[in-house]
Amino acid sequence: MSAISSPYGLEPVFLAGGSPQGALRSFVLTANSTTGFFNGDIVNVGAGVITPVTATPTTTRNSNTPTGIFMGCSYFDGSRQFQNANFLPANAFTNFSANGPILVFVADNPDVQFRIQANGTVAYTDIGKNAALTGFSNGNTLNGMSRVQLDRTTIATTNTLGVRIIDIAPTVGNAAGDAFTDVICVFNQNVHAYRNILGV
Repeated sequence: MSAISSPYGLEPVFLAGGSPQGALRSFVLTANSTTGFFNGDIVNVGAGVITPVTATPTTTRNSNTPTGIFMGCSYFDGSRQFQNANFLPANAFTNFSANGPILVFVADNPDVQFRIQANGTVAYTDIGKNAALTGFSNGNTLNGMSRVQLDRTTIATTNTLGVRIIDIAPTVGNAAGDAFTDVICVFNQNVHAYRNILGV
């Protein structure tokens, strides 16, 4: 319900010309992360290392540049039991990599459109504007979900902001002007790693 603050990160819902499921890709975790990966988090891949993004992306290429959205993982845990999980705990590489590869599943298509909850009210007049994101490094270990939200206070026409609001999410119990509006967004021009002209 968009009357209640219940962030869930970025949820892929549409893809121009197809289904967001067609945009999933697996990456091998090659280095340790002291921050966990939660379903709906943004992730960055730099020099072959995948890490959770820890601050809102912008058009500046850095460790917070999105390569995609974390959708789950698979690995063998410390008891050598196979886990197909919603989130990957912190220090997973240190704790589990000796048992086999750790795979991280990412919706990495730069054209993916995602649903996200704002931390305040979003109006119809905000459609077409840009915004930053907030709530990083704060996932829910009980359900494995991200707590990233659209930062309502940043909505503006500023061209360096991370995402573009393209619609109010057409979900039951959600409407423009609700206390914590669910919206549909896309990554802005030059924000996604595959669309940023600077290589790494």
